Amino acid sequence: MKKSNTKISRQIFKNLFALLAGIIFLLASCQDRLDTPVPAPQPTGGEVTLHLALSTPIHVTPTTKAIDPEHQIGAIKMLVFLKETDSYQYQYMVDGQHLQTDDNNHTRFDVKLKVTPKDILFLIYANYGDAFETYEPEAGTSVANVKKAVIASYTSDIAGNLPMYAEIEHTGGLLVNAIELRTVLLRAVARVDVAKNLSADSSPFSLTDIYIYRTQSKIQLAPDTEHLVEGTLRVQAASVPEASQPDTDNPLIQSAADEGVEIIDKIYIPESEAVASTRPMDATCIVVGGYFDEDAEKSYYRIDFTTETGDTSIGQVLRNHKYRFNIKKVLIRGYETPDEAATNGTSHITVEMKSWEDFTTEMYFNGDSYLGISARSVTMRYYAGSERELFIQSSVPYTISWKDPATGEFTESPVTVSPSVDIAQLCERSFYDAAIVKDLNGQGDLIQVFFYPHGANHDATNRVDEFQIESGSWKFTVTVTQETFRKYAGRTIRVLSGSGIGGLGHLFATTTDALPLRNILDNTAYFSPSGTVPISGFSFTAVDNTNMRYTAGTASQQHFRNILYASDVLVLTYDNQLSADAARDIAAWISEGKNRVLIVNGDTHTSSAHLLRNNAGFLGLLMGQINWWYYTNVGGGSFNVDNIGGNYKIPQPTANTAEFFNGLFGKVTPGVEIARPDIYAGYAKSWGTTVYPLLVPSNNPAYLSLGVNKATGIIFSAEGQLYQSGRMSATAASSGVITSDFDRLIANLWVWIVERVVREE
Repeated sequence: MKKSNTKISRQIFKNLFALLAGIIFLLASCQDRLDTPVPAPQPTGGEVTLHLALSTPIHVTPTTKAIDPEHQIGAIKMLVFLKETDSYQYQYMVDGQHLQTDDNNHTRFDVKLKVTPKDILFLIYANYGDAFETYEPEAGTSVANVKKAVIASYTSDIAGNLPMYAEIEHTGGLLVNAIELRTVLLRAVARVDVAKNLSADSSPFSLTDIYIYRTQSKIQLAPDTEHLVEGTLRVQAASVPEASQPDTDNPLIQSAADEGVEIIDKIYIPESEAVASTRPMDATCIVVGGYFDEDAEKSYYRIDFTTETGDTSIGQVLRNHKYRFNIKKVLIRGYETPDEAATNGTSHITVEMKSWEDFTTEMYFNGDSYLGISARSVTMRYYAGSERELFIQSSVPYTISWKDPATGEFTESPVTVSPSVDIAQLCERSFYDAAIVKDLNGQGDLIQVFFYPHGANHDATNRVDEFQIESGSWKFTVTVTQETFRKYAGRTIRVLSGSGIGGLGHLFATTTDALPLRNILDNTAYFSPSGTVPISGFSFTAVDNTNMRYTAGTASQQHFRNILYASDVLVLTYDNQLSADAARDIAAWISEGKNRVLIVNGDTHTSSAHLLRNNAGFLGLLMGQINWWYYTNVGGGSFNVDNIGGNYKIPQPTANTAEFFNGLFGKVTPGVEIARPDIYAGYAKSWGTTVYPLLVPSNNPAYLSLGVNKATGIIFSAEGQLYQSGRMSATAASSGVITSDFDRLIANLWVWIVERVVREE
């Protein structure tokens, strides 16, 4: 049970002790009592009868409502620990008796325990399988060791018998016969749903099967204490038993019952630990099976579990979480077998993963009245658009009020909420807005509070605010935080470049063609833990053309993919003559990772053809239906574009490009011209709605010379020599110091690149 809940309940216990002959001890709980009455307790000499009410977590996602099998409890075992000096030690275990379950997620049962004056800790296990067939703790065993030892075997038919766990600390001993405990159970497994939600530019795809590879063989029913977020029942890492092994031979398979299904769901699996993205064969993963376009044979595509901890690891599965994978786009035919897909990296499919925890409350409870919250803190990421939410569950009216920073009192913007009245109210704070609305799922006693930051936090510290939820003597204080970008001071951005004009080189800046840009990126005053952009810095790796001319299934492909998938940013030059298989791998890499950036540098018609024309226009598709044109003042012909000569020019900023024109490296002056390096260049004549121009021809601003697709993370340049001296300043070329408007524009663009990499992790 949550330690913070214990403190609340302990206070209630102290208040009621002086008033009541019987003790009612209440913790985070279910929302209603059972209709079936519990018989009055009878004295039993040296024993005390304990009545317990359990509630399983409540679903609060807009896509899923409560499902009966997820709440069923068939067996309960309670382990009793007594406090000896400063730690709890195991004493004995008892089975739950007289189980009564209603259809509203609530189970009630009785146990008989020995009278004691000591503080007690209870570990409650529900649907524990074979965990106690051969295991019973020795008296005096610590809580941590018991948790690690209570292990059940995992079977694929676990639905309807999901293992669960709760922990309750009770002070003051067991001295009377009228004690009631209430708590919320934590599920020991995760749920996986895979849905088809194709975008307009996807090829047709029919979903038929889901395979989950390398699921663990054992379940540790209670999480390790060190893996819990302090003061909560939320886990931040997996607790995998040492005796557990991933099943490498027999994937879990769930097939669609009928043709044309849009979702395959309710797949329950144990926790798995995260592994490095360079070790795909060690990670728990999903393989999607189905028919691509009009194919007669099935194709198979791998998708990975990703983390929310700011790294690029894969395969982490956490208990009490739901993972919903929405298939957004299928690019080309997949692998021929599920095993082949499972042993390779994710490819050729674009998937959006959403994970959430079931709603576990910290709650005051008194008779039929209750007031609870889903968390005591809300943390938004540093960037604008980092939405977060909080849930408040109550049967009584309450007031939400914000802290006055001048007085420290909770007197600002009070909002009164009643369970019986709809509400939709916006509260504006210094760095965020809070929207208070009735539960979107229609659960009558539930309020959702959504938090939206006003903008990115580039301050040296986190931004912090507080508000209070109050009903009578019940009070919850909630802390709202927006993280500072400086939390990423240890993050290195890994840049992979192709060789040729526009590449950023390898190791040392002197080896690169784009020396001014490389010097700016290497300048520790700009990009370092103490710099303008507080990251560890950049690491640069280069590959030559021969590394990208491979065919599928070769060692060269595996070598390039290993480097590619370990990179955050890929820079392609017009000298890079990609094979069709390399093009497909790059297309898959950029489309699968929201935290990746692809930079494409073009130039003449002939040279750019290696990059754009020879690979079925794959980059054009990803960049938003780019229509490329080319310019030269020699020879005329179809490659000329009228009235497009002259220099380049910085256009007027728009709402979608403001961050590039007024960013961390200062304001950029519109209309400034950038010298053309030679008579050759490529241009975009038309482009998709998510592509935004940063540079245009001075004679014809209807064309595009440098643009960014903020949706896909692709930056494309018509001129591969933009980052050389002559376009960027001489001081940037010599010392990496930003002095010109174009320097500032490109530096602000790299701020966006860095933030895209870290913000989506």
